[in-house]
Amino acid sequence: MGAFRFTWLDFPGRGGAVGGQESTHADLHWPVHFTDQGIRTIKDVPNRAQRTESLARELGCTLTPYPTIGPYDVIFMLEASDDKTSSAFFLRVGATGNLRTTTLKVLPREDFFEVASSVP
Repeated sequence: MGAFRFTWLDFPGRGGAVGGQESTHADLHWPVHFTDQGIRTIKDVPNRAQRTESLARELGCTLTPYPTIGPYDVIFMLEASDDKTSSAFFLRVGATGNLRTTTLKVLPREDFFEVASSVP
């Protein structure tokens, strides 16, 4: 098996430096763990995924889930019009009791470089 490197820059379709376009919405990465309940009912994941994707569309969001191997079970990439909408989405998903989330706000690469270069 060949080795590979996977970083936040490798996610397809991201705004900012990736794809060469400025991001105009809330780009959030949500590392997710299955709860005990989520693991006990793991066979229902396809149905839960459909309901979750429908909820994202209902709220005007674009959701791309990436199942992972490592410290998290899934990384949700959510594109929403604003942080309030994304919070509503994840509170509703979290209320089902199947997932525990962590929020990561994605910064455009150029913004980060600008801040980094200003450090004395």
